[in-house]
Amino acid sequence: MLGLWASILHRERQLGGLPAPTRRPSATGVVGGWYLASFQITFVGGAALAVAMYLTTSSRTFAWTWLAALGWPAL
Repeated sequence: MLGLWASILHRERQLGGLPAPTRRPSATGVVGGWYLASFQITFVGGAALAVAMYLTTSSRTFAWTWLAALGWPAL
């Protein structure tokens, strides 16, 4: 593995630096709508699941823990 990495590093050094872009891309162009959709599916869906667990089961502590564990990465 080290030999492979060394050969890749050698080839990258031979190529030189990357050309500088003429303008900086906008954040919406890089992130796009699929990023927002995946965020909503993951976190809004998980929050809905936590609310459903809270309302339908007797283990309310588990639902709060689920919601807190889901909210931390969302921040």
